[in-house]
Amino acid sequence: MQASWKMSKNQQIQPLHVANASEFAAALDARVLSGDSVLMDFPYFLHPTAIGHWPEILFPLFSALRALPDFRPRRALLLSLKRAHVNAWTRHFMAAALSDRPQLDVPVLFQAEVDSVWHQIRELTMQSELEGFDGTRQWVCIERLLVTLDLDSGGKRTFYSQGDAHAFRQRLYDQFNLGPASPLPRARPAITLHRKSTNRRILNEDELVAALRTLGPVRVVEHVDSTPVTEQVRLAAETSLLVGVHTSALAIAPMLRPGSAVLELLQRNWRYEHLDESFKVRGA
Repeated sequence: MQASWKMSKNQQIQPLHVANASEFAAALDARVLSGDSVLMDFPYFLHPTAIGHWPEILFPLFSALRALPDFRPRRALLLSLKRAHVNAWTRHFMAAALSDRPQLDVPVLFQAEVDSVWHQIRELTMQSELEGFDGTRQWVCIERLLVTLDLDSGGKRTFYSQGDAHAFRQRLYDQFNLGPASPLPRARPAITLHRKSTNRRILNEDELVAALRTLGPVRVVEHVDSTPVTEQVRLAAETSLLVGVHTSALAIAPMLRPGSAVLELLQRNWRYEHLDESFKVRGA
């Protein structure tokens, strides 16, 4: 049997050689997903709430769909995650990536939930089938499938161009009726510090806030799972300098207005993974 090769971050393609293709196809118990489909393979399935990694899928997907105007997804196949992991923030970003409509109108097809995340990842065909195919043991034939820059991790997986980044941001602004994503007035910067009270805390937070206040007014906030997306978007639209440790709190960075900046605080010896490239392509 020929060796497999990677299709996405956590999935591989296994070639299957048969003696007679027509006879093999005729004997298959199969269902067909007609039309265009998109594959989403969340890179860090062991940390499903790390929403800051969604851009690694959604940003290149947005650019690919802009470059392929005739490709119109009828569904998105989301591997490895449960429905509970697709929160309001994720749905808004998915909606912006997949269409120009204000709400997510492309159906998302999940895997059936099983007892072990490793079964979902390693044995899709044997342990965790797609929803709607439970217990059927049918082959699933996909007419056309789009998989974008999804083999590795890091900041290189971003928009194809700065124009795409600006168009994506405007879609988010349109969802929340914020008008054009125009720059904030050029006065003293409006600084927002995202803090963490659990892991990755800033040990000298008071000193950091004092230093930032020499530049402009500082708001110290801490978002949790229950923080409404509308509040996060409003805060981003009012921020010209976003400061925070490398956490999901920086996931609002794509909503910042033109001319804004991000100050990301990293632990010593942190593996940077080209994050600066991702921020640069989103810039004004």
